Amino acid sequence: MGHVRSSTIDLFESFTPEMLMRKGTSGTSELSVMALGFIIAGHETHHCHILKERYLA
Repeated sequence: MGHVRSSTIDLFESFTPEMLMRKGTSGTSELSVMALGFIIAGHETHHCHILKERYLA
């Protein structure tokens, strides 16, 4: 699990400020590359909470 996180961090650190501001469409919503980075981080946190609640409590 740490490898995926580390790889994602490396990927986002490699982006230039211009790359982070680029936008695309997800479903019917427009979002930037930077916003996607925050979504990825929040989603990982969400799954960690589920694992702790369901399997480690």
